[in-house]
Amino acid sequence: MPFPPIPPFRGPFKGFSPSEAIKQFTQLVNQPALTNAIKEAAQKLGLNELNPMANVQEILRQAGRWVETTVEPWSQLDRASLTPGINATGEWFNARWTAPQLLKEVSSLPSLVYGSFTQDSAVEPQLKKLLLATTGAADALVTPNVASAIFLAAKAYQQSGVIDEIVLPRIHCIRIPSSVSHGGVHVRSIIDAAGTPVTEIGSSTDCQIEDYRRAIGANRTLLVVSSPTANDDCKEQGIQVARERQSAVIEIALDASIHDLEPYGIPAHAMTRRWQDGPDLIILPGQSLFAGPECGIVLGTADAVAKVRALAEQIGMQADRVTLAVLCETLRRIESLDGWKQSPIGSTICTSIENLENRARRMAIQLEVAPSIETIDVSKAPCRLGSGNWQSVKLESAILRIKPKNRTASQFAELLTALPTPIWCNVLSDHVECVLRSIDPSEDQAMINALVAIDAENPPAPGTPTPDIRNH
Repeated sequence: MPFPPIPPFRGPFKGFSPSEAIKQFTQLVNQPALTNAIKEAAQKLGLNELNPMANVQEILRQAGRWVETTVEPWSQLDRASLTPGINATGEWFNARWTAPQLLKEVSSLPSLVYGSFTQDSAVEPQLKKLLLATTGAADALVTPNVASAIFLAAKAYQQSGVIDEIVLPRIHCIRIPSSVSHGGVHVRSIIDAAGTPVTEIGSSTDCQIEDYRRAIGANRTLLVVSSPTANDDCKEQGIQVARERQSAVIEIALDASIHDLEPYGIPAHAMTRRWQDGPDLIILPGQSLFAGPECGIVLGTADAVAKVRALAEQIGMQADRVTLAVLCETLRRIESLDGWKQSPIGSTICTSIENLENRARRMAIQLEVAPSIETIDVSKAPCRLGSGNWQSVKLESAILRIKPKNRTASQFAELLTALPTPIWCNVLSDHVECVLRSIDPSEDQAMINALVAIDAENPPAPGTPTPDIRNH
């Protein structure tokens, strides 16, 4: 079906903001997913205005590739698309990555268990003991992922007959990261699938205490909140009202950690302190700050977890034994703060900006001779840890700003992605950025070798199509 004719914009975007132009265009073609794609492409290119036309074309080209990957993430799948590479984007919590990065000592466990006959050595009670000791919960259950944990909790509370509805502040109506869904899974969709009535309150930016008081009834309401959000006061006010009305509370804690991370720039309290707010259940991912495998961990009071466990056992929605074994081994190793700092995500967060700047300067000196690079310099800036809920959480990092020779920034980035060991970076209008925060020190020399080896004497001919490279 052909698109309807596009009406002309008023002048050369005079008095017409890029965001408004994007909004009208995407409404016209009736493709809401394109809005996010174009905005993300424009943000990565560092553009505040849509002129000149070359910039518009580059935004749409990158946005088109983003939409293709979203719609058909496994089309033209080959071995290279799953080749482990170097993450120079600065982001850890992003749907592009197909799996969490585990401790080296732990990562070999799944292949070991799947590769030979093994027997259940009572890992479940060992894991439960560790979870209760490190989180302060009274009981614990592990499900395949966070979405399944939310579904089970919503359904279990409804079946138990103790609630009439779920109150969901719009600011907490988030997308749950998932390795099987590029854009994540919407928490409202999960609750709707459980068949539980939902009342949304507030706005997408905040929720006032009066909104909670009007919505939360006595005893028959379940409040669902999440973290991290841009407004933590909103969550605390809601839990306070729920406690006054003796209503149940579930928190979806994507930033759950067994250690206090405030000293390292992450506003996350240790799990043992989070019960002071008063939730009945806390649902958290085994990956992310826990540094373990993808799974959903349900923690809480004995009565609340028992409701969820009964339903999980009834429909067979518990995590498999390999996941339990990997999570158990991870918790053993990260139980101490020093052990957690040795995990990939712990090392990323705890490395000082001085350390990152020194590494970046050493790399820049060695890359000055690279024939593919016109200029290279070192800067520092706050970089977000991920997309979605994580985009407001930033840590200062050193950044290598590389302007390629005889290539556009996007061509250069695609060339890096096509290397035997792919290098993923951020693409801006005339340069690429490699963020040291997410690059392991052991990868520095591999990056240098790869960048020096790129031959800039034979640039792509004008109009040569670039390879269709699909990231994790």
